[in-house]
Amino acid sequence: MLVKINYIINNFLLGIYDHSKCIDFLKNNEKLLFITNFFYLTTCFIGPKIMKNISPFNLKKSLFIWNSFLSIFSLFGSYNMIYFQYNLLNYFSYRDTICNYPDYFYQSNSLSLWSFLFTISKIFELNDTLFLILRKRKIIFLHWYHHSSVLLVTWNSFIFYSYSFNYFMSMNFSIHTLMYAYYALKSINICPSWFPSYILTYLQILQMIMGGSICLSNWYYYIFTQNCHSHLYNLILLSFIYFTYLLLFVDFFNKRYKKLKNE
Repeated sequence: MLVKINYIINNFLLGIYDHSKCIDFLKNNEKLLFITNFFYLTTCFIGPKIMKNISPFNLKKSLFIWNSFLSIFSLFGSYNMIYFQYNLLNYFSYRDTICNYPDYFYQSNSLSLWSFLFTISKIFELNDTLFLILRKRKIIFLHWYHHSSVLLVTWNSFIFYSYSFNYFMSMNFSIHTLMYAYYALKSINICPSWFPSYILTYLQILQMIMGGSICLSNWYYYIFTQNCHSHLYNLILLSFIYFTYLLLFVDFFNKRYKKLKNE
């Protein structure tokens, strides 16, 4: 069923998707990226002040629909990226998958389509914060830093053809499938009581460890081998982002779950 639906979706979207136009749009509109982030960060700080004297909104149905949509979207994204990455590793070495791509990667196909959708989705995921503000929930540093920086790094990785980006998208899509499904069920109070929420943080920490390891291997190939065509600026940005994410998620885990355990 999933395969059939995925086939229909891809056929429809590929009929209107043009990779060259999409990448030109992102390259020529980097101002949009910074404007979006500016308004997002402004909203993060001003929004709670506006809501100070306003009762929190009951958004259970909206949250369920929103999180369910993102979970299903991530499911199809993970299917496409993992399937492609699996086949890629059957034909190319690990080094080639992060250093040298064939021309196929620059065409209008399912890989570039879902890479573009992944990049654009990071704009829509900023709405997660809007839901927090309207429900008068605390916005921690990890939350707004993660949302604003991941938008920057995905946009940058797409326009610079980051070869290792496929690995990062596969991991992120997969974890978001579970994470947003959990949030959807939790929003209508039917989340299984046996499911430990800390598993999601475990998976996110594991994602950062794996992402950091890929960055380290990329640095090795870039410095010590020839013809590793990684973009230096993008590699620096990815490495910094994964390092800071790892520290922040470990700190979040220690503060939240160890405190609950002690209580």
